[in-house]
Amino acid sequence: MGPWTTYLLWVLESQGVMRFGALKKSIPGISSRVLTERLRSLESAGIIFREYRATIPPEVSYGLTEKAGSWVWF
Repeated sequence: MGPWTTYLLWVLESQGVMRFGALKKSIPGISSRVLTERLRSLESAGIIFREYRATIPPEVSYGLTEKAGSWVWF
């Protein structure tokens, strides 16, 4: 899935549900484009969930699903 995937999963595992901006700050060196690609691929695999709230500005949060919690990552 790419070089940033494991680190991204570790951040979500250790810090819980996070918004996009907080994720980007927690992973130094990752570009917005790569982070978006990794999040989309993990969401389509059912490993993370995406929660969208239609506020101004829109809030999008990401977290691990139960499927991800059942695997041993580290």
